[in-house]
Amino acid sequence: MSKKNKKILFFGPVASGKDTQTFLLAKKYCLPVIAMGNLLREQAEQKTQLAKKLFSYLKSGNLVPDYLVLKIVQKRLAKKDSKAGFILDGFPRDLVQARSLEKITKLDYVFELKLSNQEVLKRVADRRICHCGATYHLKFKPPQRKDICDKCGKRLFIRDDDQPAVIKKRLQIYQQNIKALRRFYQKQKNYYLIDARPSIEEIHKKIVSKIDPESSSG
Repeated sequence: MSKKNKKILFFGPVASGKDTQTFLLAKKYCLPVIAMGNLLREQAEQKTQLAKKLFSYLKSGNLVPDYLVLKIVQKRLAKKDSKAGFILDGFPRDLVQARSLEKITKLDYVFELKLSNQEVLKRVADRRICHCGATYHLKFKPPQRKDICDKCGKRLFIRDDDQPAVIKKRLQIYQQNIKALRRFYQKQKNYYLIDARPSIEEIHKKIVSKIDPESSSG
C-alpha cells in the first residue's frame, strides 16, 4: 500500500455512486470522508438561523452560497483526523470553489464519476432513506420489508432533494459547472475519469489501481 498522503476528491452527478466508493476507500485507507451533502444537512438540522437558510436551499434544490460552504469545509479540514489525508465528496462544485480549495490544501487524486442524466434519474427514483440515517436502493440495496428500515423499523421516505424536479435542476446546474472544473483538474495531471456504470467492485478496483498501481497489479 502506498505511503503517500491521500487527499482525494470525488465529483460526479447525483446517484453516480460517490457515497459507495468513498465509503470503500475510507475503509481501505482509514481516511475520513468529508461529504458536503451530509455536512450541509447536519447544519440544516440545527436550531439556528443558518440552519433555516440551509434548509431552504436544500429543499428547493438551489445551491448554498460559496461563502457558507467554504466556511464549513475549512473548519472541517482543520480537524486532526484530516491531516494525513481525507476524501472530499461534493466539494468543490465549480471553478471558484476549486481555486479556493487549492489555497487551503493540495489534492493528490481527483476522480470524476461519469453517468448520463437518463441513468441518474432512473437511479434516484429508487432511492430511499430513513430518519436514522440508513440508506437504501430498491434495486441495488432493498430493505428486507417494503418501505421499512432494517435498522430501526421506521418507514422509509424519499428525500426532498431527491424529487424529480429538484434532481433535474441540480443536473442542469452541475452540467453548467463541470466543464470548467474538469479542465482545471486535468491540467494538474492527477485527474481520472471513471465510468460509473459498471459494478461497485469493478469501479472500486479501477480507483485503487490509480492510487496504488503496484499493489493492484500484484
